[in-house]
Amino acid sequence: MNALPSDVIGQSIKLFLVDGSPNGLVVASIPNWTGSVVVASNLDLPRLMERPEADRAGCYILQSDPDAEEALPTAYIGQARKLSTRLTKHQREKDWWVRVAIISTSDFSFTSAHYMALESKMIQLAKQGGHVALDNGNSPDEAAGVLGEADLVDVSKFLSQLCILLPVLGFNALRPPVSAKMATSSSEADLRERFELSHPTGAAAQAVIVDGNFIVLAGSSANAHKEFAHNNYRHLRDKLIAEGVMIPSEDARLLTFARDFAFRSPSAAAAVILNRQANGPRDWRAESDNSTLSEWLARRDKAANPDREEQEAAE
Repeated sequence: MNALPSDVIGQSIKLFLVDGSPNGLVVASIPNWTGSVVVASNLDLPRLMERPEADRAGCYILQSDPDAEEALPTAYIGQARKLSTRLTKHQREKDWWVRVAIISTSDFSFTSAHYMALESKMIQLAKQGGHVALDNGNSPDEAAGVLGEADLVDVSKFLSQLCILLPVLGFNALRPPVSAKMATSSSEADLRERFELSHPTGAAAQAVIVDGNFIVLAGSSANAHKEFAHNNYRHLRDKLIAEGVMIPSEDARLLTFARDFAFRSPSAAAAVILNRQANGPRDWRAESDNSTLSEWLARRDKAANPDREEQEAAE
């Protein structure tokens, strides 16, 4: 078994499946943390309302189905003096969300002012991260709750734990921006290798692997033409253009990535760049030796687990 890098600290979380099912209500917490997060689908909202957490003050995140939107899921971040009342209103007025996470403290140590500050900080992180399309129409001032310096520090510490817990539950709004993950990634060996994709039109892209994400780097170029009729990632490509991730370049044949963007797979990245169906593991090539991504991954995995082949042969 391979040990974690010396600078990586593991983290425990606790998940309670209220119905005994991963698709039902889930109560999540972190040991020695006063926070509590309850996740439910919009169809389970009546049952969520029966829980004591829903009668408290707190913050919440509404999120659309990330699998239904190949680019960015929609999210809304809010706070309320009584969560159940606010969520009932949202169910009537917002028809796009499919899951909700309600956030409160188990020891009632936070007041409405704390949650106002927490809401503001969460919205700021969501805007900086760029992992969701925020449906919020305003950005509340974190100082609106008139909290003292010590209380604001408590809110920041509470938020740092939320940033660990929420992505595990499928809520990515508070994840750091791609550039920050690249700077702090524990997978330094992956970051040292860049992968390239090119096309006769002049399109040329570079990408890196960071903590399991395939990230196309800012400055990469993509085909601008629309001649290919079949591309399963056409919707994603159109959305990235609409959101300004890919912008026109001086060369009319090309689009340019205005910022780093994390794709779910190398094939999705290649299809968006080439504007056609693509086999990412075959089409992307390592900058160091021109091997395919598939070959590079096989070598990396073998180096990380040198005894695997012998164990498999023995079995």
